[in-house]
Amino acid sequence: MNEPVVVLAAGKGTRMHSSLPKVLHPVCGKPMISYVLDVAESVSNTEIIVVVPKENGHIKDVVGNTVSYSIQEEPVGTGDALLSARRLLDGHNNVIVMSGDVPLVPTELISTLIAKHHETHACVTLITADVEDTDGLGRVVRNPDGSISKIVEHDDASVDELGITEINAGIYLFDTSWLWDVLTRVPKSKSGEVYLTSLIDYAATDNKTVSTVKADNEYEVLGVNNQIQLSVAEGYMREKINMAFMLNGVTIPDPKSVYIDSDVVISSGTTINPNTHILGKSKISARSEIGPNTVIKNVVVGKECKIESSYISDSNVENGVSIGPFSNIRANTLLGSNVRVGNFVEIKNSKVAENTRILHHSYIGDAEIGKNVNIGAGSITCNFDGSRKNYTEIGDSAFIGSSTMMVAPVKIGIGAKTGAGSVITSDVPDGVSVMGVPARIKK
Repeated sequence: MNEPVVVLAAGKGTRMHSSLPKVLHPVCGKPMISYVLDVAESVSNTEIIVVVPKENGHIKDVVGNTVSYSIQEEPVGTGDALLSARRLLDGHNNVIVMSGDVPLVPTELISTLIAKHHETHACVTLITADVEDTDGLGRVVRNPDGSISKIVEHDDASVDELGITEINAGIYLFDTSWLWDVLTRVPKSKSGEVYLTSLIDYAATDNKTVSTVKADNEYEVLGVNNQIQLSVAEGYMREKINMAFMLNGVTIPDPKSVYIDSDVVISSGTTINPNTHILGKSKISARSEIGPNTVIKNVVVGKECKIESSYISDSNVENGVSIGPFSNIRANTLLGSNVRVGNFVEIKNSKVAENTRILHHSYIGDAEIGKNVNIGAGSITCNFDGSRKNYTEIGDSAFIGSSTMMVAPVKIGIGAKTGAGSVITSDVPDGVSVMGVPARIKK
């Protein structure tokens, strides 16, 4: 489609009572405005313009440089916001206007809006919805023949108009040859703002065609203006995400207790147990079992893994790994295939090769551990010397006895063994056994 899209994102969002710009509040791990821009990109192959306030650094940092920006100097209404983008829309016959705080709108609804606009040759086509709670929303007032006569704001509505359940969603497609001529003539409201809704009155008065498309349900056009509405949007999106995974073969016995972010990928055959959070850009391969009581954030999980009652972030877990219960796998960790991590184990910034076991009450930090290694209970890599982190290297098939303290930097050789309670302060050659405090080679 050749229609440019203007996304209005300059509102103060004072009802959120937050220092974070309203459109950046996350829904299922992604800022609200990102959902709107995803839809805009899918329906338009031309200009996308985001209208931002003067203080806009946070928004630009999140949205990036793939769009154009227009600055609304003062927050004086949606009409003024659209006017601020006029210079960027020269040469375009139509323009779609969306709101950065309406994150649940589906692509199909905007596509229907475009088709209806061209089919009816309207000067403006808008999206409406029937809602249960109309408080604060503009009502769509229709003539006996069903055509729109006006949109009346909640504060200006009569008693009869307050009973109308059809509301304006704030999403429009305008014919610009009509739009710019009329918008510049719209007077300010009592509050000193210029509203796009005023254009409907002008169109009806001039006997212009005003077309509408009605959303399938009110959630599709839910505007987020406060923390309660944000939680409603989150709940709707979360249910939608979980249902989609279940329809594609992911087992979620209790979807109401499972939280999955919008950018997560889960293969069929996987089970997600209750009270589990899968966040960020995590990816889980087939036939794995995650949870219960587990948090996974920005983690790639291989096939046939089992992770229970544990926290894992910013790491890679290869095929056949088991973790937990009650372990913490921190950033920049790679667990090779068939690694077993048991209970109360913390690992960070480390590589653990295949078939290695770290089963009880251990800390592994800034380390590289070979394959087929056994780390005994209570073992610790003492990686911090008070000013910097130091590295520990453990060779293939080494056996680390319970409660071994490995004082980095240190290297333990292939097939080496440490006795229980040993303190390793110097490198251990391949194949030898050491014990004691400090550890000495066993004769």
